[in-house]
Amino acid sequence: MIDVIFLLLTFFIYNLLISTPMRVMPIQFADAATGNREGIERLYVLRVDRSSVIHLGNDRVELSDLDAKLREIASHPSQPMLHILFEDEGDKDRVPLLWHLVERVKRAGIRNMTFVGRPGPEGTGGTGVTDGTN
Repeated sequence: MIDVIFLLLTFFIYNLLISTPMRVMPIQFADAATGNREGIERLYVLRVDRSSVIHLGNDRVELSDLDAKLREIASHPSQPMLHILFEDEGDKDRVPLLWHLVERVKRAGIRNMTFVGRPGPEGTGGTGVTDGTN
């Protein structure tokens, strides 16, 4: 009898954890100005805006066209560098989109990629991300 009670208790606790709505955790990335571009002749920026619209450079790109564009970038004989930029906080959770984009970039054959953020206020050297020491 006690086993059944513990089983029900476990079921209700587990159900409570699953039914709790997830909150979006904001992620801030390091400043784009801190990177080193030695040996990189071509630099591309893949930007995701607040509403999860994807831009390659200044052009809006649909997910269906992204693979072809990435393969074209990867086909250059020089080592292309791809910066992936997510604008500040989005309207929804964009982590699944981030993983999806990383997989597409890897599949296209681009090995030099980095995640960047927008530069912070002048003199701060970044987006306000700290190492926790101050």
